[in-house]
Amino acid sequence: MTEHIISANLSSTQSRIRGDLTSFLLTTIDQQGGFYVLYDAKGEALLHSINLPTEVTTDIKKLFARSKSERTFNSPAHRHLSSEAHGYNISLNEVYFKDEMHLLLIGFPEEKRVNELYNAFPVGVLKVDYEWNLKYCNVHCPNLLGLGEDELHGKQWLSAFDQQSLHKIFEHFSQKKAPHETHDNFRLIVEIVTPLGRKRTLSLAVDEQLDLRGHQISYYILIQDITSEYNESAYLKYLAHHDTLTQLKNRSSLLDAMEALHEKDKVEDSALLFIDLDKFKYINDHYGHSVGDEVLKIVARRLESATRDSDIVARLGGDEFVIILTRVSNEITAYKRASNIVDALNQPALINDQDIMINTSIGLTMGSSVLKKN
Repeated sequence: MTEHIISANLSSTQSRIRGDLTSFLLTTIDQQGGFYVLYDAKGEALLHSINLPTEVTTDIKKLFARSKSERTFNSPAHRHLSSEAHGYNISLNEVYFKDEMHLLLIGFPEEKRVNELYNAFPVGVLKVDYEWNLKYCNVHCPNLLGLGEDELHGKQWLSAFDQQSLHKIFEHFSQKKAPHETHDNFRLIVEIVTPLGRKRTLSLAVDEQLDLRGHQISYYILIQDITSEYNESAYLKYLAHHDTLTQLKNRSSLLDAMEALHEKDKVEDSALLFIDLDKFKYINDHYGHSVGDEVLKIVARRLESATRDSDIVARLGGDEFVIILTRVSNEITAYKRASNIVDALNQPALINDQDIMINTSIGLTMGSSVLKKN
């Protein structure tokens, strides 16, 4: 049955390849209804499955010839080739065993591959044809995309993604390439909103699949929900740039903002306000630090309400705050805006059924003055 590929006298037990690799091939591939052929670095077959299908021998030869023509051996650009033939998904991969490189050809029945292997992983797997029509999706896809199974047919699954993300994917795989050359795997992080309004952050990995003639036949798309990891990363980034008590920008973020203004030559059209609270130590000592913290939060909210979105409000620490007023053309405008901010701040605050009087001191300097000093 296999004389066209490898000598019928050669088997796993007779081959010099034994131990863990043989065990892996037998248990992971043979027992899953698949087949394999293992070649050495020179392209000589070492061992193969006992159930190697005769109908795929010609296709295996073509795939192996293609790998040799593309110099798959020791080539970082071509260490994986795949194809479909006679209902099998066939892949050719470089593997290393005891520091020696081998070429391993693996075939799995397509139906068994997707139904058993793909469903075993906690990720979504989509298979689409070269026109992006759905051919298969595993059990995790509907939940990840927030769509019913009947809403994924054809190209309907594309509706889960925004146009900008889709454009990036289509543009990547529409780029010209040499014959038999595959596009690089494409990865993208997208945010989606399901029909029920739930927000998710997904990681997409798109892998192109060619036939034996090098033509596009399908794409495999792996979808992983990274919402928790993404939110945690975004939160940590937020903490690095914001004051934990007031949620205003912190000192580091303020310096970054000032550098950005300088790079954009907008320092001259800005004003810098320094604010501190009068008798804040008395509030902490007389009413307690919890009340003092509430005063700082109230001041922060009042500063945000009294400034524009383009202005920069930060807490340096303790009872010290800084505001950068942007788009301020002269001192008169700056003093007027500073006066309005003081009026907004110098109001009593009701905390724990007590009226706490808030008074502030403010200093002002024009950006143009800072430039002249420097």
